[in-house]
Amino acid sequence: GGILKYNGQVQTISQSSNKGVESIFYWPEHQLIFEDTKRLTVHFDETKNSSLNYGSLKDLVFTKPNEFFMALNVGVFSSTYDPVTKAFHLSERYLQDRSYSIEKEQNNIYVSTASGLKFSSDSKTFIPLKYKGHIIHALDIEENNCLVYVASLKKGLLIYKNGKLVNQLNPR
Repeated sequence: GGILKYNGQVQTISQSSNKGVESIFYWPEHQLIFEDTKRLTVHFDETKNSSLNYGSLKDLVFTKPNEFFMALNVGVFSSTYDPVTKAFHLSERYLQDRSYSIEKEQNNIYVSTASGLKFSSDSKTFIPLKYKGHIIHALDIEENNCLVYVASLKKGLLIYKNGKLVNQLNPR
């Protein structure tokens, strides 16, 4: 896999490899591309990139103008970016569970991990969200209009607001 850009002509952003692109994210405020082909790499432009040896990127959410949270194979981390020096600083590790998907709803963070769905209202302490006392195995998490949609393995589509279940859509 590799990443190409087309702007009247084809430009190579990342060299192709025999491994597919696992994830790709664009940070429009800083015009940065995050991707994970061989490792987590940030592309500043067509010629300059930086490898961040944090882990295998599964998902990413921008939380503040210069901060983002990453769902990695080794947990959930936050990182800051200094646009002047173009440097990244790994800030903190919040969870050690293998993580798959992460989403922001206002100041709240939702994350899908190997041990279930987690929620944080302060971006520091994550608590498990359960459905009728059972662990929620979330396949994907998306936010729209201040509602968070959690695609779960056995509970259908769960809809949350501020960490509280507001609706469930079950196809059965």
